[in-house]
Amino acid sequence: MEMKKKRIISGILSALLAFSLGGCRADVPDTSEIPNTPGPSPSPPVQESFPIPENYPEYTGQWQASEEPLTVYIDGIDSVMVNQLPLENLEDVVSYLAGQDVNIEWVGLPKDKSEAEATLSRLRTELIAGKGPDLFLASCPSPFTYIFDEYASGFFPNPEKTMKMDVFLPLDGLLENARYMKADSLTKPILNAGRTQSGQVILPLSYTYYAMAFNTADLPDPDSLPTSWDALVEDDALKLGDAPLRSLCSVPDRLTDPSTGELLFTEDELLKWTTQAYSVVARSNGQEAGGAEPRLQEGVDSFFLSGAQSGKKTFLPSWNRSGGVTAFICSFAGVNKNTTQANNAMFLLDVLCSEQVITGKGFHEEQDGATMNYGCFAWSVAGLDGIPIDNVKAVGPARTLVDQMDSHINAVRFYSDMDHVFADLAWIEGYLDQAPSDLDIQTAVSNAYAALEMLALE
Repeated sequence: MEMKKKRIISGILSALLAFSLGGCRADVPDTSEIPNTPGPSPSPPVQESFPIPENYPEYTGQWQASEEPLTVYIDGIDSVMVNQLPLENLEDVVSYLAGQDVNIEWVGLPKDKSEAEATLSRLRTELIAGKGPDLFLASCPSPFTYIFDEYASGFFPNPEKTMKMDVFLPLDGLLENARYMKADSLTKPILNAGRTQSGQVILPLSYTYYAMAFNTADLPDPDSLPTSWDALVEDDALKLGDAPLRSLCSVPDRLTDPSTGELLFTEDELLKWTTQAYSVVARSNGQEAGGAEPRLQEGVDSFFLSGAQSGKKTFLPSWNRSGGVTAFICSFAGVNKNTTQANNAMFLLDVLCSEQVITGKGFHEEQDGATMNYGCFAWSVAGLDGIPIDNVKAVGPARTLVDQMDSHINAVRFYSDMDHVFADLAWIEGYLDQAPSDLDIQTAVSNAYAALEMLALE
């Protein structure tokens, strides 16, 4: 089994390349085929219901002049890249729509690993103490993703815990009076994951899920694909390889009980899922090359969904134990509770989540016979991977596919430090340099479960 951990730079450079090659416009996929995703739509999960809070900051829909800059921390971008990336593209579109020059200070981390960790620690302390940046554009890296030579993980290693620490302002005013974004078009299960009793304290920006793309012609029966985790890992007709291992973190759907912090699955269940996944690897290694061999998309995004339309593809979600799809929030925004510029922070988010910015079409204005474009690259320079919370970027067959995949979502999580434990389980062979024995797997699972329990109760 070949399991090489990849190193990427938040998808920023590839996203910029895709935009530059395609021009300042939305991707237009081939409309000749609408791909399929098998399986019934599961019942939606039981969600905690939080009413709209009585008090929350109002949003005017206008930029308010201030002598102080709006400080914006962008996760996953170091201080060197902050100076190199065209962040003025985001600043320019805010200035254009504000009708005045805006003063935005972009904050990144030192490139040196030790300095970065020290800065992260200081910023977290300042946030809890009521200081720090006004606005956070935070990433939640996939457990298989290392950012900038592994110098730091995300600013918020466990966003679900952070959002309950009373450090963010509720953004209900933005959703209520949005001027540029279409609040009603935001994917509801994803949006709801950012709510607490205090309101919409986190605005998810993008999300993803695990899925496999097959060449339909290679499938023995495209209409009879597995519709559950157990059926998936027991299907001998599909050469799944290490796909179930790499998507292992999605199997438990929710990880912890929000009221007690206890894990919602047992060590025996984790052992069962891990053993099943390694059994798939062993069977796949014994099969002949070719056949129904998928490409696992551990970070499905709208670029992939659009580009995949050129061939005849069938998409199979990596099902969770409940027969649905676990969605992962991979970036979000939070406004510092103690900011003095809540309105301006919400204005920036309003612009960032607009159709014109998400699609890359930008805002256009005619000046002296020339067309000026604002905000074409603003989404990509902010390092926002995954599927935007407003799926307007996916059109035609790609939109149909997103809607089909979304219909299977029955659990939503933020990528967190707990998912790295699952990634280690998928890497046992890499540590041993040989196929793991039953005892190796059992030992690794026991250690992993203990680590998950500690993280859950921290």
